[in-house]
Amino acid sequence: MKKVSIIFGMLLLGSFLNFTAKAQDWRQIDAFYEAIFSGDTLSVNQLLANKIIPPNFKTKNKIDPLEASIRSKNPAVYFVLLANGFTLGANKNELLVDAAEYGRLSILKDLLNKGASRETGAFNKAGFHAHYACGRYLLMQGANQEIGDIRGKYWMFFEAVKRSDYDVLDRLQMNQADWDYNDCDGQTAIILSIKKQDATLLRYLLEKGANREKPETFDCGDEIYLGKTPMAIAKHLKNKEIINLLKNRCGK
Repeated sequence: MKKVSIIFGMLLLGSFLNFTAKAQDWRQIDAFYEAIFSGDTLSVNQLLANKIIPPNFKTKNKIDPLEASIRSKNPAVYFVLLANGFTLGANKNELLVDAAEYGRLSILKDLLNKGASRETGAFNKAGFHAHYACGRYLLMQGANQEIGDIRGKYWMFFEAVKRSDYDVLDRLQMNQADWDYNDCDGQTAIILSIKKQDATLLRYLLEKGANREKPETFDCGDEIYLGKTPMAIAKHLKNKEIINLLKNRCGK
């Protein structure tokens, strides 16, 4: 009986130690992820360098550490993980889309350099989340412009118009209707160029076939309302060069 009690006691002790060890493991795992999300590169590096967290660590209850690093307050965490043995696998494309969503240009460049596909929705994802630098870089690298939410491309188009970024405008794949797209403020690219009083940009858009007569169009609600015409806006600004361009179509 005494022997049975001893064995039972040893089993209880073993279970307790195992539970304690697991609790300690989870505390370390939680500390690891907290360091990632807060952007604490020093703590992340220490946990990995001391082998407390192994390279390529994953757990079912949390997102992939590389994915977490993209969402981190400090994207340098991503490079700390790579330097400590984390490797990019078959999820490079998913990570690329994440990098575009969170505006992580340095990570996005690294993923493309390491073989992530340009045939993803990363370009439209960057545009949809208003990350111009990421969208621009993807565009220059030949990223697919049709996969994903096409509103991303329209945001990039309007932003390129606002910035007079002809490199982007030249690379966007636009059909005739795209040049006449209007935002929820009613503005077309033509109207934006007029309000900027940018005659060079206006001429460029007219040569692309943009509609010089389409008025402000407010169509984001249940009904469509029309506002001022491009010519009315140009006359209000009293810009003779722009008025003449609108009269002569392409200023020729």
